[in-house]
Amino acid sequence: MGSGRTIKQLSDLDPAREADKNLGKIFLLRTFMTAIPALKAALDQTQSETLMKCAEYLSKKEMGDILKEINETLNPDVLNSAASKSNQFGSRTTKGE
Repeated sequence: MGSGRTIKQLSDLDPAREADKNLGKIFLLRTFMTAIPALKAALDQTQSETLMKCAEYLSKKEMGDILKEINETLNPDVLNSAASKSNQFGSRTTKGE
């Protein structure tokens, strides 16, 4: 027991777990980027100077470029798999059934 590492620290070294966490972050970013047009549309009629700046920022070409890059980089099978998993929330199936 001289290593001083806890089970949590050892599990954090698992490359598959790290890859899964990173993929989750990419999916969150993709979800946000997909929502940008709706966010911008909601802000288009604002009178608030701060919200106008937000709408202007969301209109930048780079926003679309980021989403395009994510969609071109992610394997369609990964996207489909993630979509089917998100549709299974609340299902009673478990591994091995």
